[in-house]
Amino acid sequence: MEIHVLKWGRAFNSSHCNRKIIGARYFYKGYEKHHQINKTLEYKSPRDNDGHGTHTASTAGGTAVPGTSFFGFANGTARGMAPQVRLAIYKACWEEGCSDADTVAAMEQEISDGVNIISISISSRDRAFYKDNRAIATFGAIEKGCFCFCFFGSAVGSSSIDRDFPASVVLGNQEMYKGISTYSLLEDATLQQPPPLVYVSTNISTSRCRAGSLDPNLVKGKIVVCD
Repeated sequence: MEIHVLKWGRAFNSSHCNRKIIGARYFYKGYEKHHQINKTLEYKSPRDNDGHGTHTASTAGGTAVPGTSFFGFANGTARGMAPQVRLAIYKACWEEGCSDADTVAAMEQEISDGVNIISISISSRDRAFYKDNRAIATFGAIEKGCFCFCFFGSAVGSSSIDRDFPASVVLGNQEMYKGISTYSLLEDATLQQPPPLVYVSTNISTSRCRAGSLDPNLVKGKIVVCD
């Protein structure tokens, strides 16, 4: 199977396709009926700007990579579920979400291109299947012989390992909270005492510690609590 792209788009050219990625397309006309693509934050092309498409593609078919680790922990070999597959990428989601029109158009193109398996990494909605455009399109793909599956917990699947990293936080009143961490305070020789906790909850962006939302003067050198 060979997939040709009629228009590569911004920051994506033929060199980005290889023996693993054999084709890539992007869909935006439905999205642009309601939103404008922010060209300073995202690429109007198949190129991945936030890493989500990359890690889900790696979960599905990433080639084995020896010597990988999780911030220095759990060194070993990482690979996808089916490392021998070839990937055709269909980008239909943007900064403000995914248009049903673009998603369905992408699936119809996938069927036309002759893909064997369709992996959909889009969150589900509380809607009856017969009212869900994506579900209807998926049924149509199955009728054409495509095996379809949707990711649930894809972030977990892309980084699952068989080890734990227990850690605890002790507050000033000596209350202890157990959790998991890949950072050890013992490794930082510059710390003279445990850093304080700070919780910034002025709005949803800061409470979730989104990129660029935190004031460095308030959080530098501290443990930030995020929702």
